[in-house]
Amino acid sequence: MDSLTSIDQSFFDFVWSSGIFAKVILLTLFALSLAAWTITLSKTTQFANLLRKLRIVFDEPGDNSNSALQKLLADKKTPIGRIYRQGNRVLKSSLKAIARGQSASLVLEEVKQQVDIATDEEISQLSKGLSFIGTVITVSPFLGLLGTVWGVMQAFVSIADSGNADLSTLAPGIAEALITTIAGLVVAIPAVFCYNFLNTRLKRIEDSLYRLSTELSLYFAKRWDHEKTKI
Repeated sequence: MDSLTSIDQSFFDFVWSSGIFAKVILLTLFALSLAAWTITLSKTTQFANLLRKLRIVFDEPGDNSNSALQKLLADKKTPIGRIYRQGNRVLKSSLKAIARGQSASLVLEEVKQQVDIATDEEISQLSKGLSFIGTVITVSPFLGLLGTVWGVMQAFVSIADSGNADLSTLAPGIAEALITTIAGLVVAIPAVFCYNFLNTRLKRIEDSLYRLSTELSLYFAKRWDHEKTKI
């Protein structure tokens, strides 16, 4: 326990005594890590809520009047509601066109296209933020390495100026320079797990939304056949 405490103290001592360049890199890495974790927590909550709502949709029959299902389809704040609304808008406008005596050919194809477009747009919106985490994974080790290379260079410059090349003189400078590499890896490694976790969840949502798109297209086709006979 004492050895771990001394290591922690040495680490923070090195951070505190590091140069301006190293401190800038460490602050940048901290900011990247904070942003990545913020996105991860936000997306985790968002994906969990959406998956729960999708289970409600698929657990209920398509013609069910269940209030929870109806609320989800009418909710403009969820991808489910927005996809449904897009298809419903096209269907209603086509029915009005027929009522006015206008031709409404290829209605079902247009409804399907609009539902598919809305689905793709929702998936694109849901994936926002994941590319930033991927950037953090890529950039963080290189930022850490840049700080280390700079620190090692500064250490050798100091040795050249002092004329003392003893290990006791060289080691602290090298250890201080390696702090940024450690920080870069500490940021990048958890970000890899976060990225893979979110990607797995997003893939499940993507499959579910495409299933929803297909089921909504079938639902609107049945509605079209039913409603046009009343006109």
